Amino acid sequence: ARFNPAEVIVYIAGQGFALDGTEDALLLPVDADPDDLLASSYRLSGLFSSLLSLEIRRLQLYLETSFSQQLGAVPGPGFGEPGAVRLVPDLAPKERWRVRQWVTFAATQGDGPTFDPEGGPLSAFTQSVVQGLQGSADLAGNGNRDSQVSAGELIGFSRAQLAAVMGQLGGTQTPQLNGSQRQFLHRYGAIRTPKLKSV
Repeated sequence: ARFNPAEVIVYIAGQGFALDGTEDALLLPVDADPDDLLASSYRLSGLFSSLLSLEIRRLQLYLETSFSQQLGAVPGPGFGEPGAVRLVPDLAPKERWRVRQWVTFAATQGDGPTFDPEGGPLSAFTQSVVQGLQGSADLAGNGNRDSQVSAGELIGFSRAQLAAVMGQLGGTQTPQLNGSQRQFLHRYGAIRTPKLKSV
């Protein structure tokens, strides 16, 4: 059977490194070899290529990672100062229709750090995403209270939540959205059973 899903949700949490002189980056798995990160990690561009090959119609990609390289020393040749990382597939203009319903949420700007509150199982960004999709984003200030969460509602809620957390920690972390703010993400709450009219 042909694999052609209507919607795929991908959530990636971990450390990343921007590749010097490119808009590409590496996503580091837990078993990455520190002596050969290029061979033991996964390129962000490779992730996009794999997702494009599946002909996904709607994609929600969440990147709970930082490309700021603030976890230690630069790990070797090919890793320069953090720069702008492309958070969408690099497609020709005539092919961009293929990702028109794709949205990518990044925990921070391309070269910004991420922060984890002490004592919690989830990061500040993940907490905001979970709460937002449960309905808080739709019910917050910029939500329209229609029992569904859009990309614009979620990014607005996440940024507000992170601003409050960062105000306490003394840092800066601004989540990013690539894609349409009008894109539907999730319907929450009880499912209403339609009433049938007797005839």
